[in-house]
Amino acid sequence: MTFNTEIISVEEEPDLFSAYIYQFQRVKSLFSWDPSGNLNGALQARINAYSARPEMIQILKNQNSSYKLSESTIHNLEKLSQDNCLAVVTGQQAGLFSGPLYTIYKILTVIKLCSKLESEYSDFSFVPLFWMEVGDSDYREINHIHILDAANQLRRLKLPDTPEDFRSVYLRDLPAEINDIHKELREIFVPNDFRDNILNRVEEIFAPGKKIPQAFAEWIYELLGEFGVIVLNPTDPEFSSMARPVFKSALEGQSTIQHEFEQVNQELENGGFHSQIRMENNQTLLFYRGDNNARLRVDVDPPGRNYILRSPEKSVKISCDELFRQLDAHPEKFTPNVALRPLIQDWLLPTALYVGGPGEISYAAQLKPLYQLLKVAQPVFYPRVRLTLLEKKIQKALEKTGLNYQEIFRYRKKLVPFWIQHKSDQRVNHEIDSATFAIQNILDRLNQNVINIDPTLESAFEKTSEHIQDGINRLRERVTEAASRKMENEIRQVEKVSSNLFPEGIFQERMLNIVQYLVKYGPDFINELYKSLNVEQFDHQLIIF
Repeated sequence: MTFNTEIISVEEEPDLFSAYIYQFQRVKSLFSWDPSGNLNGALQARINAYSARPEMIQILKNQNSSYKLSESTIHNLEKLSQDNCLAVVTGQQAGLFSGPLYTIYKILTVIKLCSKLESEYSDFSFVPLFWMEVGDSDYREINHIHILDAANQLRRLKLPDTPEDFRSVYLRDLPAEINDIHKELREIFVPNDFRDNILNRVEEIFAPGKKIPQAFAEWIYELLGEFGVIVLNPTDPEFSSMARPVFKSALEGQSTIQHEFEQVNQELENGGFHSQIRMENNQTLLFYRGDNNARLRVDVDPPGRNYILRSPEKSVKISCDELFRQLDAHPEKFTPNVALRPLIQDWLLPTALYVGGPGEISYAAQLKPLYQLLKVAQPVFYPRVRLTLLEKKIQKALEKTGLNYQEIFRYRKKLVPFWIQHKSDQRVNHEIDSATFAIQNILDRLNQNVINIDPTLESAFEKTSEHIQDGINRLRERVTEAASRKMENEIRQVEKVSSNLFPEGIFQERMLNIVQYLVKYGPDFINELYKSLNVEQFDHQLIIF
């Protein structure tokens, strides 16, 4: 299996992320470090600021003692205990079977960056670390996968959910219905040399009754353990205990934090950007695990002497003294929101670089004042590899359509209508356009002559002109329909390309799951993918194989 990589120019979103990777000077004031610059200052700052190494190493070893670790991961756990060792970190929600493809791309980016950094900054060493985000309660974001079947139809395989269940993901087990998904996968994928071995391992790892974080971590080690990645579960009580000072500072400094967020939001708007994190009045950066393990947002009660624990269903007051007693006695009941999570990460880990997607890096633009307030040295925020997989059979279909790479990416949300309009029979469309232009010129001249003869005829002329234009438009529609019928096979090829590269108009990496490719191409697919990635390239990558 040979992988070839093409670099594709894609309009990046959000605009803030696009500026970050292409016009860093526009956003320089919002970040401590330029990801394209010399990183020695950032690495030294992170080494100087980090003091939790012995405790963190022990937590990581304890957490990972239940997994079957590769020699590479064991080596990296020992390596991390060295004073000059830094971590290249990424994180993601613990999606079913690792969730969308970009979770795997994030980890591969981190792994490859470690090798790159070690060759460039010999005074330091680096290990890849994955932060398993299981503290939130967004179960509906992680309880499903998307797979393309043999007919190129997108299939959504989903675990059931109870809307009123607000438990964090780390408190959930895989339900019995996971077996229904395992059964569906065997029905979707035709037998080949790899299917049974891959699906057998998926079934063993994602078994009913197993905790979601446990299954997720086992799967990451199954796929990427040989590269030395270390998986961290941040809901570990010992980890939460170490994070207590940051939790406390976030509660005590709520009003200052709120003010700083408003200031940086204004700076973003002045620069022509939208803020990514919006904090409501009196909101803190924390959640609290309440009755029935519900995840409750912690807000300040307006008088300032109490707090409010909020869920979508109800609000409960708690005194300031009681909340801080809970923090002292049970720090594991507290989890950070999206703004505080990076601070916790970089307080407790020797993070050199954090590898994030477009949304995460856009969030980070609002966090510099928070790092300064909580006295945490900011790491480098590095964009993950963004890529699309193009199988040879899909490339052949693409060649039949006459579309080029730039066109399919530009018109990905409406690829079939674009092809029909611009590729199906350009000669006929060109003739209609020419005729329309000529007729309009004639009508314009005729209109002036009619008015000169009798001004009262202007209204009648306008109606006649509208009828002519309507007739031309109806003709264009009928020609388009005729072309569609004539070229149904070509349209099926466009649909095949669209469903594989942009299912539902969305980038493939945000929809499809890695299992699909492992079943087709075997476990070595990951190794070939790793070799083909260019972590120094900030443009979108198209990998053809």
